[in-house]
Amino acid sequence: MLKKRIISKIVVRDGIHVQSHAYHSYLPIGCPAYSAEYASKWLADEILIVDISHRFAKTEINIPMLLKISQAVNIPITYGGGVTNLDQAGKLFNLGFEKISLNKSNFESPELANAISKQFGAQSLILSIDLIRHKGDYYVYDYMKQTDTIKLDNYLSKIDLDLYGEISFSFPTRDGIKCGYDIEFASTYNFHKPVIINSGYGTPKHISDVLRLNENLSVGIGNSAAYIEHPFAVVKGALDDQSLFRSEKSFANYYHLVDQQGRVTMPSERYLDDLIFKKVEYEII
Repeated sequence: MLKKRIISKIVVRDGIHVQSHAYHSYLPIGCPAYSAEYASKWLADEILIVDISHRFAKTEINIPMLLKISQAVNIPITYGGGVTNLDQAGKLFNLGFEKISLNKSNFESPELANAISKQFGAQSLILSIDLIRHKGDYYVYDYMKQTDTIKLDNYLSKIDLDLYGEISFSFPTRDGIKCGYDIEFASTYNFHKPVIINSGYGTPKHISDVLRLNENLSVGIGNSAAYIEHPFAVVKGALDDQSLFRSEKSFANYYHLVDQQGRVTMPSERYLDDLIFKKVEYEII
Protein backbone atom coordinates (compact mmCIF):
# COMPACT_ATOMS: atom_id res chain seq x y z
CA MET A 1 0.00 0.00 0.00
CA LEU A 2 1.25 3.47 -0.88
CA LYS A 3 2.05 5.66 2.10
CA LYS A 4 -0.18 8.72 2.39
CA ARG A 5 1.45 12.13 2.43
CA ILE A 6 0.58 15.50 3.89
CA ILE A 7 2.68 17.97 1.95
CA SER A 8 3.72 21.41 3.12
CA LYS A 9 3.17 23.83 0.26
CA ILE A 10 5.31 26.95 0.68
CA VAL A 11 4.56 29.77 -1.76
CA VAL A 12 7.45 32.20 -2.27
CA ARG A 13 7.47 35.66 -3.82
CA ASP A 14 10.65 37.74 -4.07
CA GLY A 15 12.41 35.53 -1.53
CA ILE A 16 9.62 35.73 1.06
CA HIS A 17 7.23 32.98 2.13
CA VAL A 18 3.78 34.45 1.45
CA GLN A 19 0.17 33.66 2.25
CA SER A 20 -1.81 33.26 -0.95
CA HIS A 21 -5.50 34.04 -1.39
CA ALA A 22 -7.27 33.06 -4.63
CA TYR A 23 -4.06 33.67 -6.60
CA HIS A 24 -4.71 37.41 -6.33
CA SER A 25 -3.37 38.71 -3.01
CA TYR A 26 -0.22 37.76 -1.12
CA LEU A 27 0.73 38.60 2.45
CA PRO A 28 4.23 38.08 3.90
CA ILE A 29 4.83 35.25 6.36
CA GLY A 30 8.60 35.05 6.69
CA CYS A 31 11.79 33.27 5.68
CA PRO A 32 11.19 30.26 3.39
CA ALA A 33 14.12 28.32 4.86
CA TYR A 34 12.71 28.69 8.39
CA SER A 35 9.25 27.64 7.22
CA ALA A 36 10.70 24.59 5.47
CA GLU A 37 12.79 23.65 8.50
CA TYR A 38 9.79 23.85 10.81
CA ALA A 39 7.65 21.83 8.39
CA SER A 40 10.35 19.17 8.35
CA LYS A 41 10.40 19.02 12.16
CA TRP A 42 6.62 19.29 12.52
CA LEU A 43 5.89 16.01 10.71
CA ALA A 44 5.24 17.09 7.13
CA ASP A 45 5.90 14.16 4.79
CA GLU A 46 7.24 16.30 1.97
CA ILE A 47 7.73 19.97 1.10
CA LEU A 48 6.72 21.73 -2.11
CA ILE A 49 8.36 25.09 -2.79
CA VAL A 50 6.42 27.16 -5.35
CA ASP A 51 8.24 30.35 -6.35
CA ILE A 52 5.79 32.69 -8.09
CA SER A 53 8.26 35.58 -8.52
CA HIS A 54 8.56 34.99 -12.28
CA ARG A 55 4.82 35.72 -12.67
CA PHE A 56 5.42 39.39 -11.87
CA ALA A 57 8.88 40.04 -13.31
CA LYS A 58 11.53 38.25 -15.32
CA THR A 59 13.63 36.59 -12.63
CA GLU A 60 16.18 33.81 -12.30
CA ILE A 61 15.69 30.83 -10.02
CA ASN A 62 16.79 31.88 -6.52
CA ILE A 63 19.60 29.36 -6.00
CA PRO A 64 20.95 30.85 -2.70
CA MET A 65 17.47 30.63 -1.14
CA LEU A 66 16.97 27.07 -2.36
CA LEU A 67 20.36 26.03 -1.03
CA LYS A 68 19.39 27.28 2.45
CA ILE A 69 16.12 25.37 2.22
CA SER A 70 17.84 22.18 1.11
CA GLN A 71 20.30 22.40 3.99
CA ALA A 72 17.53 23.00 6.54
CA VAL A 73 15.34 19.94 5.88
CA ASN A 74 15.61 16.16 6.02
CA ILE A 75 12.50 15.18 4.06
CA PRO A 76 11.87 15.12 0.28
CA ILE A 77 11.49 18.54 -1.33
CA THR A 78 10.06 19.59 -4.68
CA TYR A 79 10.58 22.87 -6.51
CA GLY A 80 8.28 24.60 -8.97
CA GLY A 81 8.55 28.01 -10.58
CA GLY A 82 10.36 29.34 -13.64
CA VAL A 83 12.16 26.16 -14.70
CA THR A 84 12.74 26.56 -18.44
CA ASN A 85 15.66 24.29 -19.37
CA LEU A 86 17.50 21.08 -18.56
CA ASP A 87 20.49 22.88 -17.05
CA GLN A 88 18.30 24.51 -14.38
CA ALA A 89 16.76 21.12 -13.60
CA GLY A 90 20.21 19.62 -13.11
CA LYS A 91 21.19 22.40 -10.70
CA LEU A 92 18.05 21.81 -8.64
CA PHE A 93 18.71 18.09 -8.34
CA ASN A 94 22.32 18.80 -7.39
CA LEU A 95 21.04 21.05 -4.59
CA GLY A 96 19.17 18.08 -3.15
CA PHE A 97 15.69 18.62 -4.54
CA GLU A 98 14.00 15.32 -5.29
CA LYS A 99 11.40 16.49 -7.82
CA ILE A 100 10.53 19.38 -10.10
CA SER A 101 6.97 20.59 -10.60
CA LEU A 102 6.12 21.88 -14.08
CA ASN A 103 3.05 24.02 -14.75
CA LYS A 104 3.24 26.86 -17.25
CA SER A 105 6.00 25.16 -19.24
CA ASN A 106 3.55 22.41 -20.17
CA PHE A 107 1.83 25.09 -22.29
CA GLU A 108 4.89 26.91 -23.59
CA SER A 109 7.59 24.24 -23.96
CA PRO A 110 6.23 20.70 -23.69
CA GLU A 111 9.57 19.34 -24.87
CA LEU A 112 11.07 20.32 -21.49
CA ALA A 113 9.19 17.60 -19.64
CA ASN A 114 10.37 15.04 -22.18
CA ALA A 115 13.99 16.14 -21.73
CA ILE A 116 13.89 16.10 -17.91
CA SER A 117 12.06 12.79 -17.78
CA LYS A 118 14.50 11.19 -20.21
CA GLN A 119 17.55 12.52 -18.35
CA PHE A 120 16.45 12.06 -14.73
CA GLY A 121 13.45 9.70 -14.87
CA ALA A 122 9.69 10.21 -14.63
CA GLN A 123 9.81 9.96 -10.83
CA SER A 124 11.59 13.34 -10.82
CA LEU A 125 8.66 15.22 -12.39
CA ILE A 126 5.29 16.43 -11.11
CA LEU A 127 2.65 17.64 -13.52
CA SER A 128 1.11 20.69 -11.83
CA ILE A 129 -2.34 21.82 -12.97
CA ASP A 130 -4.51 24.68 -11.70
CA LEU A 131 -8.23 24.09 -12.19
CA ILE A 132 -11.35 26.23 -12.33
CA ARG A 133 -14.81 24.68 -12.30
CA HIS A 134 -17.30 26.25 -14.68
CA LYS A 135 -20.82 24.93 -15.37
CA GLY A 136 -19.92 21.48 -14.10
CA ASP A 137 -16.73 21.11 -16.12
CA TYR A 138 -13.12 21.55 -15.03
CA TYR A 139 -10.92 23.95 -16.98
CA VAL A 140 -7.17 24.44 -16.80
CA TYR A 141 -6.45 27.86 -15.33
CA ASP A 142 -3.70 30.05 -16.77
CA TYR A 143 -2.31 31.95 -13.78
CA MET A 144 -0.51 34.43 -16.02
CA LYS A 145 -3.66 35.45 -17.89
CA GLN A 146 -5.89 34.92 -14.83
CA THR A 147 -8.42 32.98 -16.88
CA ASP A 148 -9.39 29.44 -17.76
CA THR A 149 -8.06 28.17 -21.07
CA ILE A 150 -9.04 24.61 -22.01
CA LYS A 151 -11.13 21.77 -20.63
CA LEU A 152 -9.13 19.43 -18.43
CA ASP A 153 -9.94 16.35 -20.50
CA ASN A 154 -8.79 18.09 -23.68
CA TYR A 155 -5.63 19.27 -21.97
CA LEU A 156 -4.77 15.83 -20.63
CA SER A 157 -5.24 14.34 -24.09
CA LYS A 158 -2.32 16.51 -25.25
CA ILE A 159 -0.05 15.50 -22.36
CA ASP A 160 2.07 12.35 -22.19
CA LEU A 161 1.35 11.37 -18.58
CA ASP A 162 4.07 8.70 -18.69
CA LEU A 163 6.63 11.52 -18.48
CA TYR A 164 5.46 12.37 -14.95
CA GLY A 165 5.67 10.43 -11.70
CA GLU A 166 2.69 12.17 -10.16
CA ILE A 167 0.12 14.94 -10.70
CA SER A 168 -0.66 17.90 -8.46
CA PHE A 169 -4.00 19.75 -8.71
CA SER A 170 -4.69 23.18 -7.21
CA PHE A 171 -7.94 25.15 -7.22
CA PRO A 172 -7.59 28.97 -7.20
CA THR A 173 -11.19 29.59 -6.08
CA ARG A 174 -10.55 27.47 -2.97
CA ASP A 175 -7.15 28.96 -2.22
CA GLY A 176 -6.97 30.44 1.28
CA ILE A 177 -10.66 30.14 2.26
CA LYS A 178 -10.63 26.88 4.31
CA CYS A 179 -13.71 25.49 2.59
CA GLY A 180 -12.40 21.95 2.17
CA TYR A 181 -10.84 20.17 -0.79
CA ASP A 182 -12.72 19.50 -4.02
CA ILE A 183 -14.04 16.06 -3.06
CA GLU A 184 -16.10 15.68 -6.24
CA PHE A 185 -13.00 16.09 -8.38
CA ALA A 186 -10.88 13.82 -6.18
CA SER A 187 -13.51 11.07 -6.28
CA THR A 188 -14.18 11.36 -10.03
CA TYR A 189 -10.70 11.22 -11.51
CA ASN A 190 -8.35 8.26 -11.01
CA PHE A 191 -5.05 8.56 -12.83
CA HIS A 192 -3.54 5.30 -11.55
CA LYS A 193 -0.53 7.19 -10.22
CA PRO A 194 0.10 9.38 -7.15
CA VAL A 195 -2.06 12.52 -7.09
CA ILE A 196 -1.78 15.54 -4.76
CA ILE A 197 -4.94 17.56 -4.02
CA ASN A 198 -4.28 21.13 -2.87
CA SER A 199 -6.37 24.15 -1.85
CA GLY A 200 -9.03 24.32 0.83
CA TYR A 201 -7.66 22.84 4.06
CA GLY A 202 -9.64 24.02 7.06
CA THR A 203 -9.94 21.06 9.46
CA PRO A 204 -8.40 17.57 9.74
CA LYS A 205 -11.69 16.11 8.50
CA HIS A 206 -11.06 17.78 5.15
CA ILE A 207 -7.92 15.66 4.87
CA SER A 208 -9.57 12.39 5.89
CA ASP A 209 -12.36 13.06 3.38
CA VAL A 210 -9.75 13.00 0.59
CA LEU A 211 -7.47 10.22 1.81
CA ARG A 212 -10.26 7.68 2.22
CA LEU A 213 -11.21 7.93 -1.48
CA ASN A 214 -8.33 5.89 -2.92
CA GLU A 215 -4.78 4.91 -2.08
CA ASN A 216 -3.17 7.18 -4.70
CA LEU A 217 -4.29 10.43 -3.09
CA SER A 218 -2.26 12.78 -0.90
CA VAL A 219 -2.98 16.34 0.20
CA GLY A 220 -1.17 19.65 0.40
CA ILE A 221 -1.51 22.26 3.16
CA GLY A 222 -0.41 25.83 2.49
CA ASN A 223 -1.51 28.92 4.40
CA SER A 224 -2.94 27.18 7.47
CA ALA A 225 0.35 25.53 8.39
CA ALA A 226 1.94 28.93 9.05
CA TYR A 227 -0.49 29.75 11.86
CA ILE A 228 -0.60 26.50 13.86
CA GLU A 229 2.09 25.34 16.25
CA HIS A 230 3.41 21.92 15.17
CA PRO A 231 0.79 21.95 12.37
CA PHE A 232 1.37 18.59 10.70
CA ALA A 233 1.76 16.75 14.00
CA VAL A 234 -1.50 18.34 15.17
CA VAL A 235 -3.33 17.38 11.97
CA LYS A 236 -2.12 13.79 12.13
CA GLY A 237 -3.03 13.67 15.80
CA ALA A 238 -6.66 14.15 14.79
CA LEU A 239 -6.64 11.30 12.27
CA ASP A 240 -7.32 7.68 13.13
CA ASP A 241 -4.24 5.92 11.80
CA GLN A 242 -0.91 7.72 11.79
CA SER A 243 0.86 4.63 10.40
CA LEU A 244 -0.67 5.49 7.01
CA PHE A 245 1.78 8.34 6.61
CA ARG A 246 5.37 8.43 5.45
CA SER A 247 6.48 10.46 8.50
CA GLU A 248 5.16 8.98 11.75
CA LYS A 249 7.56 10.18 14.45
CA SER A 250 8.00 13.67 15.87
CA PHE A 251 9.16 15.31 19.08
CA ALA A 252 5.56 16.55 19.37
CA ASN A 253 2.96 13.79 19.69
CA TYR A 254 -0.68 14.90 19.62
CA TYR A 255 -2.26 11.54 18.86
CA HIS A 256 -5.77 11.40 20.40
CA LEU A 257 -5.28 14.96 21.78
CA VAL A 258 -6.79 16.84 18.82
CA ASP A 259 -10.46 17.33 18.01
CA GLN A 260 -11.97 17.28 14.51
CA GLN A 261 -11.61 21.05 14.24
CA GLY A 262 -7.85 20.70 14.59
CA ARG A 263 -7.74 22.14 18.12
CA VAL A 264 -5.52 20.61 20.78
CA THR A 265 -7.67 19.35 23.66
CA MET A 266 -6.85 18.98 27.35
CA PRO A 267 -5.45 15.52 28.19
CA SER A 268 -7.13 13.36 30.80
CA GLU A 269 -6.21 13.71 34.47
CA ARG A 270 -4.62 10.26 34.41
CA TYR A 271 -2.44 11.27 31.47
CA LEU A 272 -1.35 14.44 33.27
CA ASP A 273 -0.66 12.55 36.49
CA ASP A 274 1.72 10.27 34.60
CA LEU A 275 3.67 13.31 33.45
CA ILE A 276 4.30 14.57 36.99
CA PHE A 277 7.91 14.21 38.05
CA LYS A 278 8.25 11.74 40.88
CA LYS A 279 11.48 11.61 42.78
CA VAL A 280 12.84 8.12 43.36
CA GLU A 281 15.02 7.84 46.47
CA TYR A 282 18.45 6.41 45.86
CA GLU A 283 18.38 2.76 46.78
CA ILE A 284 21.35 1.28 48.61
CA ILE A 285 21.90 -2.37 47.82
